[in-house]
Amino acid sequence: MTTMTEQQLTRLISDAAAKVHEALGGPGLELPPYRDALAYELRQRRLAVEKRTIPPGKYPGVTITRAEPIDMIVNDLVIVEPKVDWKPQYEAEALAHLRMTGLKQALIINFGAHTMRNAIRIVKSGI
Repeated sequence: MTTMTEQQLTRLISDAAAKVHEALGGPGLELPPYRDALAYELRQRRLAVEKRTIPPGKYPGVTITRAEPIDMIVNDLVIVEPKVDWKPQYEAEALAHLRMTGLKQALIINFGAHTMRNAIRIVKSGI
């Protein structure tokens, strides 16, 4: 695993996402083919890709029983959230994942867009 900044990693992830989007013919598929192809492409570029589950937590008087899945963490530096549509709640989810992991940057990649030009949103934590 090569040491690089979030910005450098973001460029590599964006390039890989564009390649996957083009190779799979653009929008129209369900999420798994895009997610799996992106993970493969990132690994081909010698990047570490892991899926992580944040354990359930506690709130006074309540035990939260559902763990929170994170699709991809690349090089233990950037969270990648592949999607096939866009909803405003995705940014809030990405911010929550950043807070829970202590990471500083997440990418929301909308493979449902016709082009990748405006399909990648960068979300940064306030840390």
